Amino acid sequence: MTKRKIVLGIGNTLNTDEGLGVHALDELRARLGEQDQLEILDGGTLGLNLLSLVEEASHLVVLDAVNVGKPPGTVVELKKDDIPLFRGIKMSDHQITFQEVLGLAKIRDKFPENLHLIGAQPADLSIGVGLSPTIEAVMPEIIERTMSILKAWNIITIEG
Repeated sequence: MTKRKIVLGIGNTLNTDEGLGVHALDELRARLGEQDQLEILDGGTLGLNLLSLVEEASHLVVLDAVNVGKPPGTVVELKKDDIPLFRGIKMSDHQITFQEVLGLAKIRDKFPENLHLIGAQPADLSIGVGLSPTIEAVMPEIIERTMSILKAWNIITIEG
């Protein structure tokens, strides 16, 4: 079975910067156009339902707001083994974090061979649609870093 090559944007677009990953997909699609080898997917807040995507991927770039205690707007890039697979802050006890989805894939020995997380420290997580000016300002860097990873993995070849 051919493994999937995926860029997965995750987050809640109703909580301002929490929607970073999903909002980034529009810009990435505009820059890349249609790609034969690459799926650009909106994972929204699907939680455990994303497990099959993760397990079917050989190459996975995750775009998300990342709370690492840095100044708002700090771009964060983590490679496979640097991504913490432990439980983060939950908005509800019924919600599974994406880190837990990755942890399950690893336990099941179906972890993507190539995994990269790109995002930014959010500035505003209040209820609201659209990104804060702080995150809007770093979106071009997030897109450039994403494209650099895809080029390094030989998934895309165009200059965007």
